[in-house]
Amino acid sequence: MNAPRTRSPNYPAIDLGAAVDLATKFEKLAKRHPYPVSAAVEKAWEMKPGSSRGLQMVAALKQFGLITDEGSGDARKIKLTDSGARIIANVPNKSEILKELALQPKVHFDIWEANNGSIPPDETLRHYLSFDYSPPFNSDSIDGFLKQFRGTLSFSGLDLIGEPYKNVSLGNELHNTVNDKSLTSGQVDSPIENNRSTKKGKPNMRQEIFTLDEGDAIFEWPEKLSQESYDDLESWLEIVLRKAKRAIEIKSNASEISDDE
Repeated sequence: MNAPRTRSPNYPAIDLGAAVDLATKFEKLAKRHPYPVSAAVEKAWEMKPGSSRGLQMVAALKQFGLITDEGSGDARKIKLTDSGARIIANVPNKSEILKELALQPKVHFDIWEANNGSIPPDETLRHYLSFDYSPPFNSDSIDGFLKQFRGTLSFSGLDLIGEPYKNVSLGNELHNTVNDKSLTSGQVDSPIENNRSTKKGKPNMRQEIFTLDEGDAIFEWPEKLSQESYDDLESWLEIVLRKAKRAIEIKSNASEISDDE
């Protein structure tokens, strides 16, 4: 009896550069509007509607944060994210947005974090993905994944960074790379009531202030958001927390170096 085949974790079928090309073609067709998946696959990418390849492309763009989707089946639609639109428009902070999107797929971020931004040779990664990563990769999928991963690092510029990527200035540069979404004040109330100040910010905006030993953390959001915008905001906040965690690690490493000296 044959042993069951190991199923590799989900990862984009194409690298970020190819995904941006597809997003650019989609933007010419749909602009910033929701568009039926089947029509996008056929008209923007010249693939057969409903084909596995077409669905893989949709999944890849979604994993990289270039598009969002809504609905299901024949009613499913996709829409360019604000991050995707900004990349296509070549905004000044495009390079930073690309680095963030390159680490959007979970396995990409896991590898980056496990190696502190210093990616080892392919043979080391093969061993890591086969034995240390959970769930482990099927050996037949690793070469394809590594080709995609290396291509993504190269396109985003992450492979050119001589030290671990430490950008923690998301608040100013990437605040607007998220789509519009909807959330109520009750959904973001801090569990530590005595350490929270919620107040009205700008017109039609709410503001949350959380006092930390190092200073205040301030978050502002529209009073009214769509469900789609809330989902994008949630994803963006996860990125912010990842960056904050790396800042802790950077400070810890600096302290160790100082102690050694």
